[in-house]
Amino acid sequence: MQVFFIKQNKKYNFFRKVELYDDKILINSNVKKMNLNKKIKIVKKICKILAQNSVNTIILEKNLKKDEELRNLIYSKNIEIIDGKNLYKVLIIDFIKRVCEKNKMNLAELKISIIANENYIWLKEAIYELGKLAKELNIITNNPKSFEKINQSLLEKEGIIIFCTNNRKKALCKSNIILNLDFSQEEINKYIIYDNSIIISIDEKIKIFKKRFNGEIIDNYNIKLKQNSKTKFEEFNEFELKDVVECYITTHLDVIENIEIIV
Repeated sequence: MQVFFIKQNKKYNFFRKVELYDDKILINSNVKKMNLNKKIKIVKKICKILAQNSVNTIILEKNLKKDEELRNLIYSKNIEIIDGKNLYKVLIIDFIKRVCEKNKMNLAELKISIIANENYIWLKEAIYELGKLAKELNIITNNPKSFEKINQSLLEKEGIIIFCTNNRKKALCKSNIILNLDFSQEEINKYIIYDNSIIISIDEKIKIFKKRFNGEIIDNYNIKLKQNSKTKFEEFNEFELKDVVECYITTHLDVIENIEIIV
């Protein structure tokens, strides 16, 4: 998968607003000072370059990524912006271990619930690993049939029972960690949630309306390179490391061993 990196050129070029150098698209203007019409023109120029090179995936530098208006204009053109969410799925087991470490919790003593209506391809392995690591693993779903095969496999191979339910009163009332994959804020608030639950919801921004809820909601994360890492990304300093790594692991999966998760 080819990806283009989009950044602002510190040396503005009045005559050429957008330029391509290797795999980098340079915006020769101060996007922060642009009005909507100017941003629309810039996005059109970016899309033209992408189409000419048969590229549909980009990474925005940190400052551009903060511009919601610009991001929405790019999304409206069906361009994919790498945001670290696919990397999060690769790191999900290490992510949960890091959350436990940060909160001084023993994973083997925890009740974990996964909220998902769809049995995603990447989720199957995560369920299998968490089923072996956690004290109890539940799947909260409106489509229990989609999880029957993996539940049966875990029972036969490991003797592990996973409960699938959508009981709003009991499903989440004792869960220490809740992993929300695709429930909306409205859906998740229909359930009775344990007061001190840690809710991980990277794809969906949520808020718990329960007045007594005193837990934690994690909706973002970062990574850093380990001190002894041989992998370096100095040329991408203007970009978020998790975005660069998400792009990089498609051809260099071993880079995962060189990063640490920050939550």
